[in-house]
Amino acid sequence: MMQEFLPTNLSIKPTFRVYNLILRRMTQLQSKISFTVTVLIIGAILTSTAQKQGNIWYFGKFAGLDFNSGSPTAIYDSAMETREGCSAISDSLGNLLFYTNGVKVWDRNHQVMPNGGGLYGSSTTTQSALIVKKPLSDSIYYVFTVAPEANPSGLNYSVVDMSLNNGFGDVVTKNEKLWGPIAEKLVATIHSNGFDIWIGVHDFGNSDFLFFLLSDQGISPTPVITSIGSAHDGGGLISKTLGQMKTSKSGSKLGLVLRSDDIFMEPHRVELFNFSQLSGVVSNLITINSMSSLPYGFEFSPNEEYVYVTDGSEVSQYDITSNNSTTIESTKTIIATTTNINEGFWGLQLGPDDKIYNSIFENDTLARIDFPNLAGLSCGYDKNAVFLGGFPHRCKLSLPGFMISDWNVQPFYFQFTCLGDSTEFWIADSVNVDSVYWNFGDPSTGLLNETQGLIGSHAFSDTGLYSVTVQVFTSSGTITYVKEVGITTLPEAFNLGSDTTICLNDSLVFDLEIPIVFYLWNDSSNTPKYCSYGDTLIWVEIANGCGDFRDSIHVSYIPLPSVNLGSDTSVCYGDSLVLNAFFPNATYLWDMLSTDSIIYIDFDDAWSQEYFSVSISTQCGTAFDEILIDTYLYFPISLGEDDSLCVGEQKVLETYTSDADYLWNTGSIEESISVGQSGQYWVSISSVCGVHTDTINVIFIEPPLIELIDDTLMCRGDTLTLTLSFPNVSYLWHDGSSDSTYSTHNTEQVMVTLTTKYCVETDSIFVLVLPELYLVEDTAICDGDIISLGDGQGKLIL
Repeated sequence: MMQEFLPTNLSIKPTFRVYNLILRRMTQLQSKISFTVTVLIIGAILTSTAQKQGNIWYFGKFAGLDFNSGSPTAIYDSAMETREGCSAISDSLGNLLFYTNGVKVWDRNHQVMPNGGGLYGSSTTTQSALIVKKPLSDSIYYVFTVAPEANPSGLNYSVVDMSLNNGFGDVVTKNEKLWGPIAEKLVATIHSNGFDIWIGVHDFGNSDFLFFLLSDQGISPTPVITSIGSAHDGGGLISKTLGQMKTSKSGSKLGLVLRSDDIFMEPHRVELFNFSQLSGVVSNLITINSMSSLPYGFEFSPNEEYVYVTDGSEVSQYDITSNNSTTIESTKTIIATTTNINEGFWGLQLGPDDKIYNSIFENDTLARIDFPNLAGLSCGYDKNAVFLGGFPHRCKLSLPGFMISDWNVQPFYFQFTCLGDSTEFWIADSVNVDSVYWNFGDPSTGLLNETQGLIGSHAFSDTGLYSVTVQVFTSSGTITYVKEVGITTLPEAFNLGSDTTICLNDSLVFDLEIPIVFYLWNDSSNTPKYCSYGDTLIWVEIANGCGDFRDSIHVSYIPLPSVNLGSDTSVCYGDSLVLNAFFPNATYLWDMLSTDSIIYIDFDDAWSQEYFSVSISTQCGTAFDEILIDTYLYFPISLGEDDSLCVGEQKVLETYTSDADYLWNTGSIEESISVGQSGQYWVSISSVCGVHTDTINVIFIEPPLIELIDDTLMCRGDTLTLTLSFPNVSYLWHDGSSDSTYSTHNTEQVMVTLTTKYCVETDSIFVLVLPELYLVEDTAICDGDIISLGDGQGKLIL
């Protein structure tokens, strides 16, 4: 059933079932036993637990206090030295039972209990430990511990059985983890039913308060989670995990100090809240931002009208009655300061005498606020209020933690809270009571809304929250108490809806908001609202003191579209490539306007570089990808056709492929070679596309040998004829003629060019025609005269 693992704040507790049976039985036997006797029996049961559980303190360096006389006196028998958090517990008469620093548990003889070492707290955790008696148990105590600075160990509990070890106690369960990591904050306060206990911490890395319910059945592993206020995160000496968190004496208020990791981004501050002792929900954030240094200590005044804060160098008071941040900040009163760097104002703790005590580092006296219910300096801060006895008894940073609401006698109890039941009420203490008046806060029931007597009962008209008031008349005066009582019915049937699908990263929000029930979702959360992120079976159970109900829904997700064409790549000429963009239920658009999920590409263009892209769309969005493909790595190589050349010429053999290695049969590794001899030549080219080879035959042919006659002289009128006879040769003479014979009778340069299939050969001669000479007769000339000789045609011959 749900009640096995949900908070059962509205269930009937076994011991009080016994009380109820006593009442019913006494009613049946009124003729034999008087009503006064009944009242005395109940009063004896309820008043036998006088509230002195916080009367013995151990803290700091072997320091201790005893409040049993009404005023604290120093005691010197402590075996504990702790820098910060600790806790102690006494019995209902104020006799010490045991104490702890979160690491060891010492019994009342100051010896470590069996199995009492190695707890997962720390002497350097602000609120390292808190001892709480199990509801309706005579001997079982829970020791809650917190690891330092958001250590993953987090919140753990150990169990002490005081009935063992000859009444000195034994740790029978140790280091059972509840949550982690968490901040260094730990509180406990009474549930509105007067029996169960809320254990509160703050999660790390977010703004979640976690309240676990401790009942006579044990600790619930599923906390009530409220997300409100600032995130507690960070690390180091100014971590947001540090500093005290407290509940007020009534348990209806919650407050804490919060350090900033960066005061330029956000200030150090105090956060105040309301706390529902019925549901465990934290609400109504109020922020105080006027911290001047690193806040550490925090405490409510007994009347809950003021809060006190320490920040090392000062102690401040704030009036919180306005419930307004600005107004509260304006009421700040500094009630103590110090400039001594060797001391500082640190932990605060309300004492059983309703005075607030303050630890001053390394002092052998304990400071105190004597009148914390008074405004400003009237509160009476006394720096040297209690002498701790001198060396080695000294303060450190913190003081012992207690569940101070346990020091309050509960005004009244109640049971049977289902609509249609007769809810029963009785006062907690009947000693010296003259009369009792009840008002059930249900005016629609008319005269039945009020009754008198130590015991009252009422059938409420509807479900909901009712403010029940009891007035207790005694010889000393009238005391009025008000308590919130929740009336429920069987949880109404609800429907989470049909199975559905959502897009990945989208959420499906369920908001039940069913009054006065506890929730348990499949992920162990317990708030009315639930966010699903898909692909899971979601179920929720709701329960109250009257029953439970369950529904479920399967939510699956559609993944967001994605496409991956692969990394940019290179392909070889002539290759083909498949690009696959398939995604279920998607549409496609490629850059070449194809709408297929797969495209096929042939690469037959050497030295190309091209992007290919695709966009795919589904009901959950669109995805895009592109790929760059190079195709220049290889194209077919060719050395050309076999070739013939004349001897003496050179043939250049070459080919080109990028990013390749070359090897010629000549041994060359260059991209090209030049050859001048007949033969077969090949090249081998290696690349990522493979090894490719080509071959060519090159023949060098001797040209025809032309030897014309030597340069020639001939007489005028003579003719020179040159005749050549070469097979398969074409002739070209200088005058453009192409016969194999050439004739001339002139003076000229004769040149002929012979062309074969492969070669060209040229030769030339010079032909000179001599003129005819006509000389004069013998003649005599004087010395110095000139005579000319000619050829008879006016040409001078010398």
